[in-house]
Amino acid sequence: MLWFTLISVALAYVSRPDLDPPALNVTANAGGLDGYIFLGPYLGTLAQPGGYIYDFSGELVWSGHGRISGWAGNIQVTEYQGQTVLQSADTVFNVAGFGRGHTKLLSQNYTTLTEIYAGEAHLADFHEFKMVGNDSAVVTMYQPTPVDLSVIGGPSKGWVFESIFREIDVISGDTKFEWRALDHVRLEDTLWPVKTRGNSSTNAFDYFHINSVDKDGDDYVISSRYYSTVYKIDGKTGDIIWRLVGNQVKVRSDFAHDFQFDKQHDARLHNGTTLTIFDNAMNISDVSTAKIISLDQNNRQATLVASMESPDHLHVYSQGNNQLLADGGSFVNWGSSGAITKFNSNHEVVFHATLPEKAQSYRGFQFDWQGTSPEAVAVAVDAGKVYVSWNGDTRVTTWTITKDDKPVASAPREGFETVLDLNVSGTYKVVGYDKEGQQVGESSEFTVNDDEAKAEVTETDGCPCTTLRQVR
Repeated sequence: MLWFTLISVALAYVSRPDLDPPALNVTANAGGLDGYIFLGPYLGTLAQPGGYIYDFSGELVWSGHGRISGWAGNIQVTEYQGQTVLQSADTVFNVAGFGRGHTKLLSQNYTTLTEIYAGEAHLADFHEFKMVGNDSAVVTMYQPTPVDLSVIGGPSKGWVFESIFREIDVISGDTKFEWRALDHVRLEDTLWPVKTRGNSSTNAFDYFHINSVDKDGDDYVISSRYYSTVYKIDGKTGDIIWRLVGNQVKVRSDFAHDFQFDKQHDARLHNGTTLTIFDNAMNISDVSTAKIISLDQNNRQATLVASMESPDHLHVYSQGNNQLLADGGSFVNWGSSGAITKFNSNHEVVFHATLPEKAQSYRGFQFDWQGTSPEAVAVAVDAGKVYVSWNGDTRVTTWTITKDDKPVASAPREGFETVLDLNVSGTYKVVGYDKEGQQVGESSEFTVNDDEAKAEVTETDGCPCTTLRQVR
C-alpha cells in the first residue's frame, strides 16, 4: 500500500554540527524500497549545495560538501577499471545554462581516484560525463566559436557556443572521437531566438544545447534541447544516421511516431530497441513527462510505451532525467522543479520527494551502493544521551556503547544520527556492527562526567538548554 503523508526530516545533527544538508521531504512511499538516492542540489537558500546520498526515508547517508568543491551535477554510481565508483561533476555553473570544469571519480570510501578533463585545450561541460567502457568516457563541451549569425538575425561577425562531444581515454586523456554540431546541422533550424546574444565570445549564442550523449554499439545517441531532436551519430564518420524529431517543423523526422516532445533532456537508448527521454514539454503542454519509447530502427517506427507525470503534475522548465531501472521501473528527477519520483514497472508512483523551495538538481539517480567512510565516527554527549554518526557509511546496522570492551548500551542505527541513553559516568567508546555482527568501526574514547550523565536541563530565555560536548 502506498501512503501519502509529509515527512520533513529534521537534518540538524548533534554529532556533526558542521553539516547542514538540504532536507529531502518525502511525500509518497510504498515502503520496501532498496538502494540509495543520488542528488546534486543547488540554488534556493541552501547552506551547503553539493553532492549527496539519501535513503528512501529521506535520511542523509553522505554529505559530499567539502569533497566536491564545485557544482555537483550528475552524481551517480559507475564502473571504472573494475571498481564500483562514484562520479560527480566538479564544475562552475554559469547563467548561460552550462558549466565548465571536470569530473571526479571517488572510491567507495569517498577518496578521489582520478580527475578527468576534456583535454586538448577545451574545458568540459557538466551536461554529460558517462563511462562507456573500462577506460573510455563521453563528455560534452560548449566552445566559443566565431560564426556568421546574419541568417538568423544576429551579427555577421558573431559567436556561438558550439556544442561538442568527445569520447576520451580516461587514462591518457587522448581523444578517440569528436563531433561538432555546426559540421552537421543548419544554424537556421534552431528553435532558440538569438535576441541580443552572439556579439562576443563571452556572450555567445547557445543555438544547439547538447545535453546528453550515450553510446549504441560503435555509434552515439545525443539530445539537442534547442532543436527538440534526438540524433544517432555514426561513430566513424560523424554523419547523422537518423533523427527523432519532436516539436520542430524545420527538421524532418526519420521516424513515424504519434507523440510529441519538446526541449527534452537525457536521451538513452537501451539494447537498441527502447529509448527513454525526459520531456520538458516546454511549449506543447503544461505538464512535463518521462517517456519510454519503443524504437524500431530498421523500419523507422517509434511507439510511445509510457508517459509518466509527477504526482504534483510539474512543468519543468529546464534539466531533468529519466533513469530506466533493471526491474522495469523508472527513477525520474524533475530538474528545475526540485523533485524526484520512482515508478514501478507498471508506471505507478511508489515514491516521491521534494527538495527545499527553489532548490533543484540537474539529474537524480537510484543505485545500490556500499560506502566505507574515511572519516572518524562522530560522537557528541548531551544530557545523558550519546549522539553518533558516520558520514557516508552504509554498513553499520547497530551502534553499541562499550566500557572496557564490554557493551553497556546498544541501539539499531536510525538514519544518519542515532541517539543512545547513557546516564552513568565513565570512559567509553561507540562501536559499529554490520548486519553480520562484525565490527566495522569505532569512535575514539570519551569520558562522561557526572554532570554530563544527568539528563537535567536548565531554562535560558525560556528555552531548555544543555551543555553539549563533542568527542574529539
